[in-house]
Amino acid sequence: SRGLIILWSQVRVLVGPPINIEFFVVLILKAFFYRITIMSKIKKELIDSYSSANYFVYADPPFIMNIRKFSNELSKLMKDLNFFSASFITAFNPYSQNLELQDNRSRNKVLELKIQAMQFHYLKGDGRCMDSKKVGEESFLVFGTSKMEAARLGEEFEQNAIVFCERDAIPDLLLLK
Repeated sequence: SRGLIILWSQVRVLVGPPINIEFFVVLILKAFFYRITIMSKIKKELIDSYSSANYFVYADPPFIMNIRKFSNELSKLMKDLNFFSASFITAFNPYSQNLELQDNRSRNKVLELKIQAMQFHYLKGDGRCMDSKKVGEESFLVFGTSKMEAARLGEEFEQNAIVFCERDAIPDLLLLK
């Protein structure tokens, strides 16, 4: 029978050459993320758009979050407010279907009331395409949500994806479809 012997930073199958563990871990992570993207029903172009968007937070002072990039401002804000997670959520344009501004704002008001009813601390913001200078989809940075609570809110308001941040203050895209 085959077994594994772990030697510091290498993995060695009893029969065969040593394998660098960092390479092995990177390979597994790449396969995992590739599978998630393949399993999603969201078009790659849309995922790319979400991934490259700017997420403006109307804090004092205001700041911008970007997917998979550490945010010093978010880190400081979460520490100051004593929260270990945050999610960036909107009710605009359900499943990326463009609605009239008034309809989007009505949907977002319902989302805001829901966030208030759940007693979460939040700040307003907006998400916009990388090259856009105009205000994008009005959104909320909601503090203290678990990943599951954030996903439920996003699903309830018919979003393809939301932004979720953990203690490391690195915003990540959470695909919901």
